[in-house]
Amino acid sequence: MLKFIMVKAKEERGDFMVGLGLALAVMLLIVTMSMSIFSSTSKAQALQAAESQLLHVQSKTRSVFQNSDFSDLDTSVALKNGVFFPDMVRGSEVVNAFGGKVELGKGATSSEMKITFTKVPPESCGQFTMAQGSWSGVEVNGSEVETNSVASVTDACSQDDNTVAFKSY
Repeated sequence: MLKFIMVKAKEERGDFMVGLGLALAVMLLIVTMSMSIFSSTSKAQALQAAESQLLHVQSKTRSVFQNSDFSDLDTSVALKNGVFFPDMVRGSEVVNAFGGKVELGKGATSSEMKITFTKVPPESCGQFTMAQGSWSGVEVNGSEVETNSVASVTDACSQDDNTVAFKSY
């Protein structure tokens, strides 16, 4: 009888361990799926925030410079004139929603400004490059792109950390 009880106890322990293993596997699966969903949501939010930052910087810069001469424009001048959202400013640097830098300067002529975002991830680069706004040109990784061509933008956004520069009059 004692032998029967001991065998039964071993079987129950085995069943318990199998059940515990299954429960842990299900919990791990749930955690992994939650992190994946959170990651996708975070990337979408970063893209939306970066687009908002870009349009804000363009608008505020035009306002400060009265839409005319950008020859004295650089990031430090823009900082002193409150062009950036407060949460973008880290000392003397300006950061974007992707974790890269934002640089501001004059474009090819003194009547054109250039807003540059670094560390744009490839999965956000295409949509970010085609951001709404009145742009005289857009560069990705130093090359001018046709923002009305998805293929052109996709090819240009091939690096892990892309640099996107928007030019505006």
